[in-house]
Amino acid sequence: MYGLISSMLQSYSVWTVVLGIIAMVKRQQEPPEWRERGLTREQQVLENAQYLTYRKEVYKQYPRLEMFEQTKKIWAFFLTLVYFITYVLNIFATIEVNRESATMLGIVVSFLVLLGGSSIVLGVFLVAMGPKWKLAILLYVIGIGQIVLRIHAYITSGIDSWDMFWSAYTEGFQMLPAVFGADILTMVFNLFILLTAVWLTAPKRNRKLAEQSDALDRKIKNDFIAKRIDMDTD
Repeated sequence: MYGLISSMLQSYSVWTVVLGIIAMVKRQQEPPEWRERGLTREQQVLENAQYLTYRKEVYKQYPRLEMFEQTKKIWAFFLTLVYFITYVLNIFATIEVNRESATMLGIVVSFLVLLGGSSIVLGVFLVAMGPKWKLAILLYVIGIGQIVLRIHAYITSGIDSWDMFWSAYTEGFQMLPAVFGADILTMVFNLFILLTAVWLTAPKRNRKLAEQSDALDRKIKNDFIAKRIDMDTD
């Protein structure tokens, strides 16, 4: 059980690094006024809530862009749900294989780690699938990287043909359904990540919508900052 927790923490470290990279890129692209107003923590929370409300009202005037952004958010939550279910299966798989060593404390800690890690994963998806479509390139890195590691694991374990793969999984699923179910869902999750990156970057229509959304997002932010500065000087 604790081996699974260690594996989960290692996985989250990768997602945390990706989220940190995205956050730094977004911070560099923000207007200086957005973060140089000397606001307290409470004021920052209040202003952020006001900004999100203002942004939502403006986007209602652009239904196509609003629908596009909403679709991406829904898909980000769906991907995170798939991720969560995958690791829930991994927890049950660990219990299935190591019934003697599995403890209630280990199970509880695993679920707590999973909840915290899922929030990090959701953050990556929400930001990478935001208005700046070029950030979606990081999804290629994650998706392709995980798929390559998976293929390498199959080859090193002796599974080098479709017949061997099908035989191993059909027989294994009957004996250890949670173990092989989690493995299959992991493959599906990685494929979803890669297909999401393709959907965000390959179709010209989606790139154009993202560019329009990015321009509108910057305009909203600049207009909001100007209004807040005017209110502060009154």
